[in-house]
Amino acid sequence: MRSRKSTKKRRKPLHEAALPFCLLWMSCSFLYAEEKEALESMALLTEEAPYSIEKMLEKEPVVEAEPLTEESLAELLSISEHTLLSGEEIAASTTAGWFPDRINWSTKKKVQPPPIPLAAKPTRSLRVTVDALYFKPIQDSLKYAQTNSMSFSPPGNNIGQEFTYEPGVRGALTIPFRYDDWDLCAAYTYFHPTMPTVHKTDENQYLFMVLTQSFFPQVNNFSNVQCGEVIGNWRLKMDTLNLELKRVCLVSRSFLIKPIIGIQLTEIKQRTVVHYGNFWIVNGGIFPQGDPIPILNAQKIISANEVYGVGPEFGAEMSFLIPKNFRLFLKSVFACMFGRFNTTMKYTENLGTVSDGQIPQTLITTPYPYDQVLKVNVAGSFTMVQIQGAFAKEFRLGRKGSAEIMLGWETQFWWNLSRMNGFNQPSLTSLGSDMSLQGPFARVELNF
Repeated sequence: MRSRKSTKKRRKPLHEAALPFCLLWMSCSFLYAEEKEALESMALLTEEAPYSIEKMLEKEPVVEAEPLTEESLAELLSISEHTLLSGEEIAASTTAGWFPDRINWSTKKKVQPPPIPLAAKPTRSLRVTVDALYFKPIQDSLKYAQTNSMSFSPPGNNIGQEFTYEPGVRGALTIPFRYDDWDLCAAYTYFHPTMPTVHKTDENQYLFMVLTQSFFPQVNNFSNVQCGEVIGNWRLKMDTLNLELKRVCLVSRSFLIKPIIGIQLTEIKQRTVVHYGNFWIVNGGIFPQGDPIPILNAQKIISANEVYGVGPEFGAEMSFLIPKNFRLFLKSVFACMFGRFNTTMKYTENLGTVSDGQIPQTLITTPYPYDQVLKVNVAGSFTMVQIQGAFAKEFRLGRKGSAEIMLGWETQFWWNLSRMNGFNQPSLTSLGSDMSLQGPFARVELNF
């Protein structure tokens, strides 16, 4: 008789039943260990104090890096033709802090950092700057005479001041202000040019004098304001003092801006001397009582215009850094000043008419012994804008010093500076006139 198969299930040994649980536990342990190690690495990266790369990889003693200053930030953003960080290196250095030495992650080899551009460094010592200027000033409304004929055909031409390039000098001293890396700069400009003398003659006496007119214009005609010779000369004396606060602001690796706020003090003097000769004078009238009407013409006109002002200024200096410590430089400054305008007009060497005392009377033209003087002293405002563009090269001098050589072009424009136009018409108010300066400049700067 066959034995009946048992319906009971065979029990598995304990170690076979626990095997799946052991495998699950070991898997979780491995995953936890890997996650813990990753979290520890992330914790090292997010610590406030910077750690060395040996600490993160081998857990060796930490070497604390120097604090992140503006100079180190300038070094981080500086450019170099020798070494540039890859994207991973920049990300790692940004996350973990800037290390004293840059590290190549692919080879784990230390690379020497590139030199810091001198222009990107905040000023830590004195800077002395000397500029050699070669400017051409142009003053409006300096018209001395007009060429023409009696019939006004052909049209006449203006006889005005000729302007040429003249030398000047500017010096500046920059001192570290020690407050949030601001610098205090004091600059003085000396520009005293004398323009060439203008000399024009006409044998037919068809030069019209535009800066003078006869004493009694109601009896004048064009003949009474004509002459055969004009001599004119103009001189300028410009002295300016600028007190400015500047600070380096890095925009990118190769571009920085220095904002400027300050005060400008200005003293500008102009002197014009015009001499008319070989007059054509027509003695033009007799009073009803029979007395002659005198005609008075000044042969020499002297104008002195002085302007004193002070006011705020603001602007910026911009530099585009190029390898090997070259840079492109641009400066723009605007100033608005308030001050005094002192103008003195002197009409001298006059010619007048007198009677010979005979009947009928004859008028004789003779020198008149008295001068006429007009003065204007008013308060007013004037503005200026200065623009510089240049190319510069910097050199290192020792461990801390540096020198810079710059060549560029500068333009200045002064609005409402002079009160000379219209001064030949005392009954009319002067509208003011403008002056401009432009020309090349060369700069040498030393940083001690």
